[in-house]
This record gives sequence, C-alpha cells and structure tokens, in this order.
Amino acid sequence: MLFRSNGHTILTRLRSVPAALAALAIAIAAAIGYASGFSGPLGALSGPNALLYDAAAALLRERRAADAWPSTFVLLIDQTTLDKPPWSMAPRALHHPYLAKIGRDVLALGARKVGYDFVLALDPSSLDISGADLAGYDAPLKSLLSDEGHRVIIGSYPTFRPADAYADLVGRGGVGVVDLQLEEDGVVRSVATRLRLPSGRIEASFAELMAAPLEGDLPARAQTR
Repeated sequence: MLFRSNGHTILTRLRSVPAALAALAIAIAAAIGYASGFSGPLGALSGPNALLYDAAAALLRERRAADAWPSTFVLLIDQTTLDKPPWSMAPRALHHPYLAKIGRDVLALGARKVGYDFVLALDPSSLDISGADLAGYDAPLKSLLSDEGHRVIIGSYPTFRPADAYADLVGRGGVGVVDLQLEEDGVVRSVATRLRLPSGRIEASFAELMAAPLEGDLPARAQTR
C-alpha cells in the first residue's frame, strides 16, 4: 500500500535519476572541453581526452570495418636478431638480400601482399667501396620486385623516397607514404588514406595500398584519415 500511495512520487524520482546523470556527464564534458587545448591544462589528446576519444571512436565506428584486416601479420625485426648472422654481417642499410628472402617466404606461405614499411633508399650499386663489388648485391630483392611487384608495397616518407631501381619495378601503385602520427599521449589512432607531399603531389598512403585489392583502382574514401 505504501508503494501504491507514493507510487507517483517514487516513479518521478526514478525518472529524475537518468536526467541527473546525463546533466552531470554534460557538465563534466563541458569542464574538460573548456580546460582542453594545445596550450591548456589538459592536452588535446591526453589524460581524459584520450579515453573519451577512444570511447567515441568505438561507438561511432562502422561495424563492417571492425575487422578490416582479419589476416594481417606484422613482423618486427628486433635488436637481438640484428645482432646475429646473417643480419649482423652487413650494415642495416644493406639488408636487401635478407629482406628479399623474408618477402619470398611470406608470399610462399600464402600472403596476399607484402609491405616493407621503411624506405629502401640505398641502391648498393651506387656505392664505391674499395674491394667490394656491390653491383649484384641486391639481385634477390630486384628479382622479388620484378616477379611479384604487384604484390609488394614499398614504404616511403615525404622527404625520403625509395631508390629508382626499386620504385620503377613496383610502379607508382607500389610505393606508399608511411604516416604514423603520434597523439599527445603517444598513441597512433589513425592513418591517412592520402597524403600531400611537400612538392604538392598527393599520393596514397602505405596503409591504404596494403588494404587495397590486388586488382582495380583504390576505393574512393570520404574521410582522409
């Protein structure tokens, strides 16, 4: 009988709870937004802003893009590996034969594409080292690019480009600009689909080329990141 007699009052109070929580959330968000900025007490993407950004991105993301690359394998060559043969037998700028072997092995395992996310800017044949014949040193890599150029993507940077000897073998569609923009909290949350180089030229990003189908043009995306 108590609930019935005070039912209207209790129901009104219950309805007011969500409204109060919403008002509190809005007030907190407004306070964070007011204090945020690149010169304010709260960084634009650090502290609570980073958490809120990630939460908003998770809520607003396209469901069909939740698992865009279901079978991507990333190989990182660590310092321990670099300190052992065969990697230790040559400077890092001359790892072309070993990189070529990795690429061939990965493709043989059934990979759709292989991407080298760094710049192959050094052409060994351009080096003049006394007693060393480097004219054919990168033959394994050139052979890979010649045979499988449509399935190999070479990373580039806006101010550092791959050597012509390799860029020419994969063509324009095989060179993508690496874009890793760290936010203020040290996290990379997005990659560009297209980048404008200092020269004004617009090129596809490394990630975009890796995700693109083997045949056909790159998809036209509304967003730039």
